[in-house]
Amino acid sequence: MNFFSILLKNNIMNYSMYFKICSYIPIINLFSLLLLVLQVYFVYGYMPTYSNPDPKEMVFTYFIFLTITFLLIFSFFVYPILIAIVIYKRDLKIKKIFMYIIMYVASLILLLVLYRLESLNLGNWILD
Repeated sequence: MNFFSILLKNNIMNYSMYFKICSYIPIINLFSLLLLVLQVYFVYGYMPTYSNPDPKEMVFTYFIFLTITFLLIFSFFVYPILIAIVIYKRDLKIKKIFMYIIMYVASLILLLVLYRLESLNLGNWILD
């Protein structure tokens, strides 16, 4: 028996709670990216550019960012399944479900726009 089945069996957490937590992952990823950029700005005194400085030099903050990015990639596969389960079980009202979906999609779009902005060039800096 794994940890998640124990939580579900004892009704400590249900699928709607997983759905809510998963909805906040893009926002947390956005804040971790901004934290990484701010750390570079305060340590080096300038905004990061391509290969200057290497993001791997910010070891702890970069590790947090990578961990949350893996959670974001994982949420692409899990989030649609959680939406279907929450709608099927009717744990939440439809308005709340759509609110969480809109929050997830809007923060994901904001994150992608931030990566692709040519003026900031953060996408190239991270992928360096």
